[in-house]
Amino acid sequence: SSGINAEYGVLAVRGVAQFARDWCVSGKGPLIIEAETYRYQGHSVNDPGTAYRTVDEVEFVRKRHDPIQHFHSMITEAGLVTEAEIKELDKSIEDEVNKEYEKVLKQARPKADFIHSHIYTTDPATHQKRNCEPKKVTKPKRV
Repeated sequence: SSGINAEYGVLAVRGVAQFARDWCVSGKGPLIIEAETYRYQGHSVNDPGTAYRTVDEVEFVRKRHDPIQHFHSMITEAGLVTEAEIKELDKSIEDEVNKEYEKVLKQARPKADFIHSHIYTTDPATHQKRNCEPKKVTKPKRV
């Protein structure tokens, strides 16, 4: 299998994703994308993330390597959008996410076997999954 590294940056990652899609769709096989990220918060609410790195390190990475902030600066400095337009877009996205979140909260929870749905375009003949009951094996259902 082959792989490609996606450096920090919205446009770089977009280009890598387009290349990877074209590669795979052309029949050349799978492609692994290595995309480096940086976690600003700790691993959980019990982990402030400061035991193994300094606050200065996190702030340095946020200021110098945050791909969203970098893209924000690029498009505003190029005059493609204004700060007001970005704020309006941020608010629009936040509203849309909150609206969808509220819709999800009102839906019935999916049944446990739903987790095995929509994994393959066609189920491999040999594919089996374990059910919630130990040692009971069933064929996955197509939904």
